[in-house]
Amino acid sequence: MNEFSETNDTSSETRDAQPEGTSFSDTFEGIETSMEFSNRDGELLPSGSTALEEDFGIGESDDFEITDINAPSLELSEVKEAEDLRDDAIARILEQDSTYLLPDSLARLEGHQETISIVPYNNDGVYGSHNYEHGKTEIELIKALPSTMRLTAIHEYEHVASYHNEIVEKHHNSTLHTVQVGLRTKEYIVDRDGERLLYRNEGENLNEGLTQYLTEDKLSAEELSMAQAMRIYPFATEAAASLSDILGSASIREDFYEGTSHIRDALDETLGQGTFQRFCSCLDQASESPESDQRREAMREANKILNTLAARKAAEKQNKEA
Repeated sequence: MNEFSETNDTSSETRDAQPEGTSFSDTFEGIETSMEFSNRDGELLPSGSTALEEDFGIGESDDFEITDINAPSLELSEVKEAEDLRDDAIARILEQDSTYLLPDSLARLEGHQETISIVPYNNDGVYGSHNYEHGKTEIELIKALPSTMRLTAIHEYEHVASYHNEIVEKHHNSTLHTVQVGLRTKEYIVDRDGERLLYRNEGENLNEGLTQYLTEDKLSAEELSMAQAMRIYPFATEAAASLSDILGSASIREDFYEGTSHIRDALDETLGQGTFQRFCSCLDQASESPESDQRREAMREANKILNTLAARKAAEKQNKEA
């Protein structure tokens, strides 16, 4: 396995009660998928960076267009457009990965149980969101060129197709919510006053990397070129591709769609307990740390884990064949 790069990975994602999606942005109650950018010199850029704004000029980009908020309402046509994007995304997922989908995931996709809408861009770096809470899914696609929205829709519907589990535990003065979507697990507490406190958030960027990896696997050559140019979770997506090479495509798909634990087991059993959690933390820091040195160090650590895992798995295979 070749070492994947240790540069050019940052994301602009919201935390806690905000969504998953494409900034691409996703949150369970909102999981957020975020686009990641670097400047012309390869420097990692934090969310809100001036250099990012200069390199991704919305007004000059061929990949995105701002709609006139004062224009006549296109509500009916946008409803139809959203439904067409939904149908295209679902068709691609079912064509390639239907054998991995659980019955409740198929029901979510085929029953159109989610709500989907197209909304104006508000200059926050987020181009789509997937929110899942209390058994309900809401998807928002930011108004853009059809090619961009199509890519966003596939990413968001990969979240819909992934493994879902939600547990609610009522206690005397609070309620504990545990929500799993794909490989991301989030726990939060709601107190008697309705205040929400984040308790645990694990696997966010690993999940986003797998989501984008599976999204890109369903694109045409032209669409893939555009997606890679957009650099959506580039480091996490590359890490997901490396895991697929090491453990096999079926293993990562089973984890993502079925809720199995091949990745966790491989890391913890091969490299020691806690390695999976450390790996997830590295991917989160590599995408979200405001300090470039911390991002690079996290990338190096994640890279080291992957290469060690690859070497151990290769040795195991050799021993079996001997």
